[in-house]
Amino acid sequence: MVGFESVAIVLTIITLLYFVINRLLLRIKSFKTNKLKRLFLSIFLSVFSYIIISFFFIKSLTSIPQEPFNESTWKNNVRERHKMIDDLLDSDYLIGKNKAKIIDIFGNPKEYDSVQNIMFYELYKRSWADIYIVDLKLFLENNSVVKFEFKE
Repeated sequence: MVGFESVAIVLTIITLLYFVINRLLLRIKSFKTNKLKRLFLSIFLSVFSYIIISFFFIKSLTSIPQEPFNESTWKNNVRERHKMIDDLLDSDYLIGKNKAKIIDIFGNPKEYDSVQNIMFYELYKRSWADIYIVDLKLFLENNSVVKFEFKE
């Protein structure tokens, strides 16, 4: 349940925005004489501004910092992997790595197609609101990764 203090803070911020916007609208000639129009527009813009400001504030608080892929951190600190997944998937780090090195980094694959020589992994990616599974396919030739594909 939302507390009285939270509601009071929101109303105070909206009220302050209302007064600032109202003063700014007074500088426009057509709003000097039409008080009703200025009142409704000030209310609308103050609520809209509050929503926009709140959205970006919450987004900045919940954004996940990104880090460059680091093999040691990946293997030793499972909780930090989500910060490196974008860099890993956007780079060519996996290209040229041999099968043994890939297994050393990611562990045993979820599935291995020995006919087509494809390794399948599930990696976890976090956003500010959820966790996604990234299906990673590693295509091997001569026991080395030649290309990879992924989808969320």
